[in-house]
Amino acid sequence: MDQTTQRLMMGAAGAGEKTLYVDDVFAIDSWVGDGGTQTKTNGIDLAGEGGLVWSKRVVGNHEHGLYDTERGVQKRLSTDSQSLQESDSNGLTSFNSNGFTHSSADDIGGNGDTYAGYTFRKCPKFFTVVKYTGNGTAGHQVAHDLEVTPGSIFVKGYDNASGNRKWAWYHRGAASREPYPPEDYSKEFGSGHHAYVNAHFAWNDTAPTSTHFTLGTGQAYNQNGVDYVAYLFAHNCGGFGGEDVNESIVTCGRILGRSSAPSTSNPYKVNLGWQPQFLIYCNAEESSDILMLDSLRACSRWSGYKYTYIDSTNGNQSNARLELMSDGFQIVSNNVEVHENSRDLLYIAIRAPDGLVGKGKEGSDFFSVDSGNNSSTYSEPAFDSTHLVDGVLMRSSSDNSSWYIGQRTLNKKLTTIGTSNSDHPVQGNEDWCDYFSAKGWGQSRSSTYTSWMWKRGKTYDQGTFIGNGSSQQVYHKLGSVPGMLWVRNYGSSDAWRVYHSHLNQGTNPQNYYLQLNGNNNPNGRVDDSGAWNDTAPTASHFTVGSSNNVNQNGDPSYWHAWAADVTGLCKTGIYTGNGGSSAHTIDLGFQPRFWFVAATYEDNGNILTGGDWYLYDYFRGLGGSSNNPVRLNSKDGWGSGGNSSISISSTGLTYNQGIERPDNRDDYKYIYFAHA
Repeated sequence: MDQTTQRLMMGAAGAGEKTLYVDDVFAIDSWVGDGGTQTKTNGIDLAGEGGLVWSKRVVGNHEHGLYDTERGVQKRLSTDSQSLQESDSNGLTSFNSNGFTHSSADDIGGNGDTYAGYTFRKCPKFFTVVKYTGNGTAGHQVAHDLEVTPGSIFVKGYDNASGNRKWAWYHRGAASREPYPPEDYSKEFGSGHHAYVNAHFAWNDTAPTSTHFTLGTGQAYNQNGVDYVAYLFAHNCGGFGGEDVNESIVTCGRILGRSSAPSTSNPYKVNLGWQPQFLIYCNAEESSDILMLDSLRACSRWSGYKYTYIDSTNGNQSNARLELMSDGFQIVSNNVEVHENSRDLLYIAIRAPDGLVGKGKEGSDFFSVDSGNNSSTYSEPAFDSTHLVDGVLMRSSSDNSSWYIGQRTLNKKLTTIGTSNSDHPVQGNEDWCDYFSAKGWGQSRSSTYTSWMWKRGKTYDQGTFIGNGSSQQVYHKLGSVPGMLWVRNYGSSDAWRVYHSHLNQGTNPQNYYLQLNGNNNPNGRVDDSGAWNDTAPTASHFTVGSSNNVNQNGDPSYWHAWAADVTGLCKTGIYTGNGGSSAHTIDLGFQPRFWFVAATYEDNGNILTGGDWYLYDYFRGLGGSSNNPVRLNSKDGWGSGGNSSISISSTGLTYNQGIERPDNRDDYKYIYFAHA
């Protein structure tokens, strides 16, 4: 009994549902082949649930490799070819319960070659794979287990044919301006590309349903005796996320080309409401290539617009075409591949993990610290983590060392934080290892360097937006209200603007900002509507004002956000120091692995000017005998000293009796952010 039939029977029997996250059903991997056997562990259960692995050599040219559980291991199809499936014992050799194993075939594991791979698990309301045998009769119905009406269908004849067969693509948005519905049209590709055409021989002019799709008599769809495989994608149908969350993770959308030509300075924004991690895109009405891009390769103006074509053997391209954003994507070119006035532009987008649909329950699922290992190879990052890395801090422990901050969207464009007015932020250049490492980042950094690393999710989010010179809302996907924000205009030499939920002792904190540099931190919580427009952040967005430091018209800005309070994971707050006169416990509800604190008021009640940002972490001894803080607004080295003045427990942090610390002075008030 095949997996499709099993799933349909389970559904009919009322099989119970469980919480599903996007991490359970889709993964992006990156690797350098070694000419031997390699296993990719990405948490996707292909052995039990079934699915598809799609690999592509991205440096240099080679065919795509598509392996699915319906056809079995070592059976390869290529979207850039009309050829039937090929058997290769060195291709994908095993579908595992947590990923897959492959050998040395050039499409997936060639020695020294660089690959990107996409794993799609069969799952209702997301994606499925079905195979069928054509009967040559119009109206042939093929059952599927997607449980919703498909938004997109790819079909390919793979066996028992007298010659090659094209790929065929149904999309719910095709030919929207024509007098006929999308099921009357098909786009065929493989060794060449074609515009969508009116083709009754494709889908028999019959719309797909939640249980089956219908075929005409065309050779690419339903020739008698030929074996076919179909890949089906859902569209905006919910079903994913944690408790009391019902979010969609895939959309099959369409937009219409506009009269104004898009460019990097005049982009055409497609707002999805979330960041896509995977995108297939085409101009449906022209014989042009079909683009494929992903967030691991960081397709943006800062990272070289990396993308490939699904209908070509070519590796990474770097022309300005499309740009992934924190709430969608945008067209940044008028090239016919991606834009044409009054033309149908079609896409399939899969959502990135975030605070609503991302998996993770422990602090280590979202936050890590590591020292450099001096790796200079693309196959091994200098800093290792327990999760995908989306945002980082980094510096050396040596004196006069700069702080660096970065996010995956910006790829190599790290920025110094700056520690004074004269030491303002400067753009840098550091290798994220791009798609070469899913867990970790960086190259050629020795053990004197430390990096603090976050993954987008419940506790942290990051992104970019284009300034408009007036107030605007910037959408995040924490799933809760941010407690701390860092925002900066990309080209500005001024300090990062910081929002904290307990500025002004929690009274209208949105009216104020802090800065990360030394001379002006916190500078009496500067009262300036230009920062946040005097508007409190919400569980869906924050607001920036008109200040050029955060929102200069036409310029990109980038931001980092940490959640205010996620039970068991992170918390922002305020406390009053006691100078070590007695044990001073701060209840967090979890054991902290990261402790970030700054004074805002002196003991006389005056607003403090020139205070420090103190940072502690588990990697450098938080809670042990070497509680050694490092100052975010200083280039001073932090050495190897410290003492046992802070202890930690499963519920919080205690400043121990008898030692006065600069972050526990008597009657001073401190704001903090803690992470498990």
